[in-house]
Amino acid sequence: MNPFEAYENLAKDKDRVKYAYQKLRTKVENHIHKERKFPFWRMKEFTSRDTNNKYLLFVYVDERGEIQDILSNSFALMANRDGKSYIEFGCMPYPDPDGGYRAVRMLKVYDTHFAQRYKERILRDPNLSADEAMCRYITRNGNKEYPITLNADIQKRFEEYDTLYALKSPDGLCFMTMYAGIVNEEPLIAGFPDVLYYEYRTIIPWSQLAPIQQEALKKESTDSWFKLVQSAAIQQRKKLCRCTPFDSRKI
Repeated sequence: MNPFEAYENLAKDKDRVKYAYQKLRTKVENHIHKERKFPFWRMKEFTSRDTNNKYLLFVYVDERGEIQDILSNSFALMANRDGKSYIEFGCMPYPDPDGGYRAVRMLKVYDTHFAQRYKERILRDPNLSADEAMCRYITRNGNKEYPITLNADIQKRFEEYDTLYALKSPDGLCFMTMYAGIVNEEPLIAGFPDVLYYEYRTIIPWSQLAPIQQEALKKESTDSWFKLVQSAAIQQRKKLCRCTPFDSRKI
């Protein structure tokens, strides 16, 4: 199953996942006033009876005073040879050569290795499960990530990660692999990738970066998703491979 096929498969469950996730959120909203310990979160696995896909639904509240700002989200769960992957799927705007933007399919993939490194390096709580660690990553960093280009100074000590892209997040620097691919010889819509695929490899806390890297990050201007995506599209013009993209090399 390639990334495009994975997206199309998961998209079939969109309404069922939304319904199940709203039920969980409503249940939390009705009972959260009884909670005395914060941060507070609830998670639930949900299996779609249509596709048999599994999803992790979660609801998180950081402090009692923020109950009205309940954060909630969901991951698709997919098994791989090393455990399981956490997958966010949706769409992102992609620049149209004729002006404006067009929505393009997008997958963000994290595996248990990323969750383990996040738990060890950032949360420093060995008692958390991988599910709980990923819940915390999204609630602390979701929609607060900024893509950057990895120049030679930033990559010092991290050449082994073998990736051109990274994301600045509140918790640290995320190294990632990115592909903008097409399914067949020609894209479904001329001028646009059929799917954007981001694979999170590992995360390094800011405290572990050397002074030269910290300085390089300050100088490096934040690039837009569009610039990075276009760069990835240049790197990968060929059609998507047929093997699963969820067996990532470990770091």
